[in-house]
Amino acid sequence: MKIVTDIEYLRKPCKDLTEAQDLDIIVETLKTEIYLGGVQRGVGLAANQIYIPYRVCLISVGIMVPLILVNPVIVKEQKPKLVREGCLSLPGVDIEIERPMYVKVKALDESRRPVKYTFTGERAQCVRHEIDHLNGILMIDYLDKGERAAIESRLRRSQS
Repeated sequence: MKIVTDIEYLRKPCKDLTEAQDLDIIVETLKTEIYLGGVQRGVGLAANQIYIPYRVCLISVGIMVPLILVNPVIVKEQKPKLVREGCLSLPGVDIEIERPMYVKVKALDESRRPVKYTFTGERAQCVRHEIDHLNGILMIDYLDKGERAAIESRLRRSQS
């Protein structure tokens, strides 16, 4: 499967995952994509980045076993810091962005049990990035209008 680079598609908010959807297939697909060919391609991946329009993401920064968050919601965030960030869906884009360094999340786990997590540092940055994806927000949406337009134009030209 290919990582989605279509900005318009990525800006569509994802739907909550219900009992009707097969979570096991989504999780397996996320894990396969993040570790393509045995090489870790990123530190996190949202389902919509692989054409799955549901609120599921994988976090793998600084942990041995990837963490799956289903229908995640940020309940608290603080300690913003200016950090460098890239995105698998925006190849070649590396920007400075303000991200929280402390994030509390409630979600469901891989077994659909309710969980709460507190993330700090890079993990907090990653979780916020992936939940933004699920909400249809790209990292470039935090830039001023001119910078965002220039990056979007460059990305569209590279896709043609």
